[in-house]
Amino acid sequence: MDQLPIFYNLKDRWVAVVGGNSAAARKAEVAARAGARLKVFADKLCDEFHNLGSSINLVHIPRAPRADDLEDCALIYCASDNDEQNREARALAVAARIPCNVVDTPELCDFTMPSIVDRSPVVIAISTAGASPILGRMIKARLETLLPAAYGRVATFVGRHRNKVAAALRDF
Repeated sequence: MDQLPIFYNLKDRWVAVVGGNSAAARKAEVAARAGARLKVFADKLCDEFHNLGSSINLVHIPRAPRADDLEDCALIYCASDNDEQNREARALAVAARIPCNVVDTPELCDFTMPSIVDRSPVVIAISTAGASPILGRMIKARLETLLPAAYGRVATFVGRHRNKVAAALRDF
């Protein structure tokens, strides 16, 4: 295993996104779905950002990030079309000890983004550690056909009754 698979709680925590393009919007959308608040650093935002909806907690900052911008961030995505800007943001993240993902540059990443099958609260993450994102997406597509959306509702139901079941059973 090349990387540690974890699920990171971002609820009400700040996530920085560098870039205003489609790749940045996809990273922002995933973080927002996990409950993160977003600081997006870009001169302008593509239409995909505007399609995220008004319920997304997003602050647009029309410049490159500075060290003090990252003080309260849980992680940062660098997805700018400008490689130098991504590297500068990465250096800020390293200095601040903030986990960083530089899109399409695995050697600069502290973490990689998996393909995600979301049947909340059941979530499956598929990773190839950056070796073959296309293979990860193919596996995701296959798993999505095998796991009905109802699994999320089943997990929620079981979760509501977990303490009752635990109290009734001596040993799981």
